[in-house]
Amino acid sequence: MLNSNQGLLSLNIPSWKFSEEDKDISIKCGRLGFSGLLIGPNRYFIDNCALVDPLLARLPAKYNKHWRIGHFYRQLPNGYLETIMTQSNSITDPDVKKFYDAIASITKGELNTFSRIKNIIRVNSGAIYIKDKDKYRYTSITYSPLIIDYELLNHSAIDSEEWDKKGSTIFL
Repeated sequence: MLNSNQGLLSLNIPSWKFSEEDKDISIKCGRLGFSGLLIGPNRYFIDNCALVDPLLARLPAKYNKHWRIGHFYRQLPNGYLETIMTQSNSITDPDVKKFYDAIASITKGELNTFSRIKNIIRVNSGAIYIKDKDKYRYTSITYSPLIIDYELLNHSAIDSEEWDKKGSTIFL
């Protein structure tokens, strides 16, 4: 570690170009470590292969009759995107909602609290679990639309003269 600023261990991480108000969520499988360093603190990857996501890692892989070894995709619970974006549990499945609260307490909560230790025991002993895992294995859940407050968005692209040039796509 004495020579960490030389050779392979030196990283030239660019400064982040996003303000603190900018938030973005991307769904991605694999290559999350270095990508996470590059995108900055207000960006979030949802790992649909569950390599680094504590809730999705406890859901079964989606059924694929032509499976092969490698990364196994997970079905995101309905409301999970909103939950990550707002940091408030919006998951619609009651079992998964309860399980997410316990997992979030374990992975994001204060270290030495009684509720965290209680949730660790509940999850590890099977006292709290997701009863109907087959709906995440065999069905595709349609996601509810993400509701966006347009007043909070930056309208600078629309205010510029470039927004309606040929080849631009406007998403409303």
